[in-house]
Amino acid sequence: MSAHRVIVASSCIAAMGFSAERNVLVLEFRNGLSYEYFNVPASLYADLLSAESKGAFVTRFIRGRFACRRLERPVVLTQ
Repeated sequence: MSAHRVIVASSCIAAMGFSAERNVLVLEFRNGLSYEYFNVPASLYADLLSAESKGAFVTRFIRGRFACRRLERPVVLTQ
């Protein structure tokens, strides 16, 4: 999967990407772990980008609400 990589100002998230073709959100956490979240609406990704607290947004609206998988190797997110 290729998605546009966005580096964000967050204490827990280093970067994120979104594939509009597949509705897949990729989150790269500062602890080195990366996750893919499936069937995420593009509008929710837009809300995440503009959220004041990215970590709180992920906890409230994404984690536990969308199927996900931990990535063994980081996905190549294009800049």
